[in-house]
Amino acid sequence: QLLRSRLQEQGIEPHFVCCQGSPTGSCVVLSGGEGKSERAFVTCAGASGLLAAEHLEGLRAAIRRGPRRVHVHFGGFYSYGPLRRQLPAVLSELRRIAETSGVGRLTTSVDPNATEVAQVDGLRDCLVELDLIKGNLSEVQMLSGDEEDGKSQGIDMLRALARDGHCAVVATCGAKGARYCSTRGGAGVGEMVEGHVEACPVDVVDCTGAGDASCAG
Repeated sequence: QLLRSRLQEQGIEPHFVCCQGSPTGSCVVLSGGEGKSERAFVTCAGASGLLAAEHLEGLRAAIRRGPRRVHVHFGGFYSYGPLRRQLPAVLSELRRIAETSGVGRLTTSVDPNATEVAQVDGLRDCLVELDLIKGNLSEVQMLSGDEEDGKSQGIDMLRALARDGHCAVVATCGAKGARYCSTRGGAGVGEMVEGHVEACPVDVVDCTGAGDASCAG
């Protein structure tokens, strides 16, 4: 109720789904402390692990009465239940709803929030239905299936994902900022657009939530 009221105060219409008998998903982050990047995650998927296409009626309704431009973002892919396998069909369905409802354009994005390969299982099936994938270099490495050091070959993996999905890929690189690749928006058909954005100079205390903040921005 607290979260619902805070969202409404900001003019945001929430569409929460309550799964009786299941706890709200939670994650405990064990940080390495000031100046250290090592972290460990203890996660309880809770109700998130039950999330399925049938729970998205509020989203479908919002798109039908939405403005001319609608963006749908899927965060925390790692915690999804049945929706993980259903997402390609759901993305296609949402585009059909937008087209028949007169929405000028529907764009979609996803952030895996994953820490191990099993948590991105099924996401590659969504590539062609997505406009943007945002992750960190480790997630890009897991999605690309590259077993080599992702940090040294990061730009090549971004290019491969962008080509495979015909979408935009953004990877955060910690203190080195972020890299991006896209096969859309170029002057030529299939042209690859890529670049690098430097990170803002800050005194880092704890990087927990930095990727989420980057995605929200």
